[in-house]
Parts: sequence; structure tokens; C-alpha cells
Amino acid sequence: MPNFKEMYMLSFNAMTDAIEALQNKQIDIAIGILKSAQLKAEETYIKEEQQETVFYIYGSKQMTK
Repeated sequence: MPNFKEMYMLSFNAMTDAIEALQNKQIDIAIGILKSAQLKAEETYIKEEQQETVFYIYGSKQMTK
């Protein structure tokens, strides 16, 4: 199961950093922070989904016969 807590914390911290950058008129930095966090969260989700799929395929009763 995907680690939603990890993805939430990653997103929350990035939003906090982006807000600070925006308050300092650093728009490009804020955009970079948010894009980076989005990619990291997506990678985390995909990685964990792939691990779960591999476990399901190799851990199923049909595969252990």
C-alpha cells in the first residue's frame, strides 16, 4: 500500500517552502520546489505500487504451485 503519510509530509513541506519563496517574490524558486515535490511524490507512489504488484504476482497461490 502506498505510503500516503510520506507523500503528504513531502507535499506539505514543499508547500510551506514554496509559500515562503513566494512571500520573498521568488516565483521561479517556488515553482521549482513544487515541481520537485510533485515528482518525488509520484515516484514514491509508483515505486510502492510496483512493489505491491510484484508481491501480488509472486505471492499469489497460483504462482506457488
